[in-house]
Amino acid sequence: VERFGLFETGAPVLSVSANYLFGEFGQIILAIIVLLACLSTSIGLITSCGTYFHKLTPKISYKLYVVIFSLAAFGLS
Repeated sequence: VERFGLFETGAPVLSVSANYLFGEFGQIILAIIVLLACLSTSIGLITSCGTYFHKLTPKISYKLYVVIFSLAAFGLS
């Protein structure tokens, strides 16, 4: 705690820890891990929403729902 100070959230703790233990390579690995975690979560959410809405209104195809939700997520981000 004295060496790095106090942090309000866990993100700086992870970043500083990765940098301290592994240097720049650690931060790259941490970034890849976070990227893959976010990507797998977003893929799961988009496909489950596409499945749900396709079952709710089968006139619109599953693929179109996935495209719509992907574009909406991209636009909001």
